[in-house]
Amino acid sequence: MTDGASEAGGAARASVSVIVPFAGDVGAARELLARLDGLELRGTDEVLIADNTGSGVFTGLASGRALILPATAERSSYHARNVAAERATGDWLLFIDADCVPTPTLVDDYLTSPPAADVGILAGAIEPAADQPGLLPEWAATREILSQDRSLRRDPPGAATANLMVRRRAWQAVGGFLEGIRSGGDYEFCWRAADAGWRIEARPGAVVQHRHRESVRGIVRQMGRYAAGNAWQERRRRGLLRRPGLVLPAVAAIGAAGFFAVTLRPRRAGLKLVDAVAASAQGLGWFLSNGIEPDPPRSDDPRRSVVTVTDRFPVPSETFITAEIEALSRRGWTVRVEALVRPDRQALGAARGRPAHYLETTGALARLRALCWALGRHPLRSLGDLRFARRFAGEERLKLRAVATVARRLAIGGERHVHAHFAARAGVTALRAGRIAGVPVSIAAHGHEIFATPRALSQKVAAAEFVAAPCEYTARHLREAASSGGRIEIVVMGVDGERFRRTRPYPGGRTVAAIGRLVEKKGFGDLIAAAAAAGTAVERVEIAGDGPLRSNLAGRIEASGAQDRIVLLGELDRAAIRELLERADVLAVPCVVAADGDRDAMPVVAKEALAMGVPVVGTDEVGLPEVIAPGWGRLAPPGEPEALADALVELLDLPPAERARMGAAGRDFVLSRYDVDSQAERLERLITRDRLEP
Repeated sequence: MTDGASEAGGAARASVSVIVPFAGDVGAARELLARLDGLELRGTDEVLIADNTGSGVFTGLASGRALILPATAERSSYHARNVAAERATGDWLLFIDADCVPTPTLVDDYLTSPPAADVGILAGAIEPAADQPGLLPEWAATREILSQDRSLRRDPPGAATANLMVRRRAWQAVGGFLEGIRSGGDYEFCWRAADAGWRIEARPGAVVQHRHRESVRGIVRQMGRYAAGNAWQERRRRGLLRRPGLVLPAVAAIGAAGFFAVTLRPRRAGLKLVDAVAASAQGLGWFLSNGIEPDPPRSDDPRRSVVTVTDRFPVPSETFITAEIEALSRRGWTVRVEALVRPDRQALGAARGRPAHYLETTGALARLRALCWALGRHPLRSLGDLRFARRFAGEERLKLRAVATVARRLAIGGERHVHAHFAARAGVTALRAGRIAGVPVSIAAHGHEIFATPRALSQKVAAAEFVAAPCEYTARHLREAASSGGRIEIVVMGVDGERFRRTRPYPGGRTVAAIGRLVEKKGFGDLIAAAAAAGTAVERVEIAGDGPLRSNLAGRIEASGAQDRIVLLGELDRAAIRELLERADVLAVPCVVAADGDRDAMPVVAKEALAMGVPVVGTDEVGLPEVIAPGWGRLAPPGEPEALADALVELLDLPPAERARMGAAGRDFVLSRYDVDSQAERLERLITRDRLEP
């Protein structure tokens, strides 16, 4: 590997991290290292190989300047790319595949002209390898398999990670590649990046040569995998792709092959026969699953096994679900996640190392198999589900074959309890699957589904083993709604006192932090008005999060004239959230009741800030009075920016030492009442039917 295009020898450019996922044998590893050794790099560039084999094939090999990273949590190239990207230091991430041969000047060829600020993805060219004669490589080349030009002409455009450069900030903004999938994650990544405002641009001068499949079996597997990925993409974005024909395309290709054979054009006849094989593989592949799904874990004690069901996993704003899973695992429980879909922006790495199944990647054949299992094994329960499901709103009801998929996995895993987060679609799905499999179900109700869209709450409470409320405020509303009876228990979304512990002294300045989705119920508009009214008494306000009100809040900041003091940070990962709390003097939680009735329960971030020794100023609304007291915070009336400003200034005017003592008192309070392990113990006892007083 050379530094031929050094900083001294050419114009300065952004740094680049070359990332290659690898899942081959020792021979392929040697070839890859030799190819990468020919890349011309500049001083700050780097090469990272994500070893997705789990067998340590690079052990004993001279890797040159390449950094070998283990990426073994799952056998997925997208997982491997994320692992390497997390360790990368470059401004740009250049993804190439292990079976591609890059030109020596590939890195510089991408950046011959600086991309515009809103360009987040650069798509290089993927050409067929020059040393691959034969019918099958010719077929792949003429059919534009892995053609970037062809994929960029699609609507929406996308590009393959066989040769793709991504701005680091764009990769971070969308949470990296979705993991646990077999195919299609690169195009799906491009579409999510476009949704976030990043443009994709072609760089045809940046070329790699790709070695196409050289066996019919390889083409069958490739085309089937691509079709499964397309079907998954269609399930995520309805109306995007059409299902390939199952019979007619293959029949038409065979007919064309016969015509070319009769007219003495054997080469074209052979290409058409390959078309027939590929069409058959695509037609069947559309019905296959696209997930790399783990086998349901078997627990030594099935009584201590539980399935967590949720709509999306892992969501950055729902870290309380991950914290609860981790706490139950520490207590010896076997926990599996059953999620309906992956989020558009995932909490990167939060799902690694724990079994998770997703309905969105489960193919039509697997769903049909599950439906036959349910009707054959539990016919009365399955037929009863048709009547039971009618109690709930249409948008909360999945088809029986989807619910049967969850129920069948429950039966295979032998889990004895299901705990669903959110009393909406995930809760309804869990109740129905539990009834079919004969497994009790509890539901953790949170906020939106109670206050903004309270659909059939009484029926849900009655059908569940118990419903867990995150605070007394929410429990009161649930008790009022539960006219048909049922158990309402309180299980607070606890805080991990080890993860949220200060590593440096309380700052003692006048910086206010706020964290949450940019939606009405968070009250961030009131915070902006309060900070503007407080003037320099509040030196800086940092608001972390993203959402539909981002442009509205940015406009309010500009109108307030306080752009130099109030900043929108965008959505941050868990480490960045912790760092924000580390440097904050006060956390503001100005919750309000939204116009549609939506509201928070007891925001987890308030407990996390207290655990970090940060005093909290909130509103006298929802469950905040249960966690904020004069000894470690202040409360103000909701929707009154002037009162909020007064509360912030009153607290910030206290001597830093006194504020630090308040933070310490807040930590003692929150860990004595709302520690994640103690709340997991409470949930454990409820699941095992040891009743507790709330």
